[in-house]
Amino acid sequence: IVALASVRPKGAKWEFKPQGRPPIEAVFIFDQMGKLKYVFGDDKRIGNERRDTKLVQLDGTGDFFVRVRQFESEPPYKYTHRLYKLDEPENPALTFHYRRKMGASIPSNKTSIPLSEFASLGSSDEPGKNDAGLPVPHAIVWDRATGKFYGEQIQTYDGKPGYKIVVEESARFQSVSTKPGEVTALGGRRTGNWHSWRVVVPVGKDLSAKLELRDAAGKTLQLIREDKLSPGQHNFQLCFNDAKPKKDAKKGTAKKKGPNDPDRKSFLETLVDPKDFRKDNKKFEITHFTVDERPSLKDHTSYFATQPPLRIFEKQSTDKKQTLVWVIE
Repeated sequence: IVALASVRPKGAKWEFKPQGRPPIEAVFIFDQMGKLKYVFGDDKRIGNERRDTKLVQLDGTGDFFVRVRQFESEPPYKYTHRLYKLDEPENPALTFHYRRKMGASIPSNKTSIPLSEFASLGSSDEPGKNDAGLPVPHAIVWDRATGKFYGEQIQTYDGKPGYKIVVEESARFQSVSTKPGEVTALGGRRTGNWHSWRVVVPVGKDLSAKLELRDAAGKTLQLIREDKLSPGQHNFQLCFNDAKPKKDAKKGTAKKKGPNDPDRKSFLETLVDPKDFRKDNKKFEITHFTVDERPSLKDHTSYFATQPPLRIFEKQSTDKKQTLVWVIE
């Protein structure tokens, strides 16, 4: 049993929240018998320190955490961020120091259907750099399937310190160290039928991204789109919707397609590095694909680094006769 409540610190001289200050909140965790087990958010202050405690779901993944964000100076960093998994409140799942806000994409009260595959802490359109000076996505990623956080252990951003993972206080963190020549990718199914990725192409490499329909033997049936990728970060999005049935010319009505109808189609929307959503959104009608809990990529977590070629998406059609693949090579 978990409760989030506004609180007044014991011994406070004020009865109501002082004007101009956000409410102080605390998270209380009880066992099934109603006995209090843990409290987060005691609002301790030392100098300019202040704890901001929230109960958050990570971007529609269905995984809830207690987030404790503290104005805690660890030069050159200004803040400390701790995430505690609800069923493991004894130790933080992730702890990191940072200068610029990394948690903008964390809070969410909505659970996606089907569940999101990942959540990204940090949503920058520009890459950061790892400890070796190589460009990588400026983010830490929660992977729902493995129940772990992935990312570089330390990063800079825009030439300044970005964040640093406190490994000894991060029970569910696994480091991913990008090596020279490797492509770094993060992403997967995000909310409902939308998928998104961030891909960083290393310096000195020009690659291409091909979205293809392939048959059961792996032969390309249709090249849906091909995009050239220069060094740097690229953003990908993909969405499935059921295509609207076509009207019968004689009856003037549209017959709904059943789940096993061979003529059932999907309406596919795709974007690569969009500047204008409406203009850059390329749409296609293809064989039907079911949006469900199946992983969008079997061989990798939601954050990985590897030498090209690599796949960021691979999904079998509803009739299992075709596969949609997004490959970078």
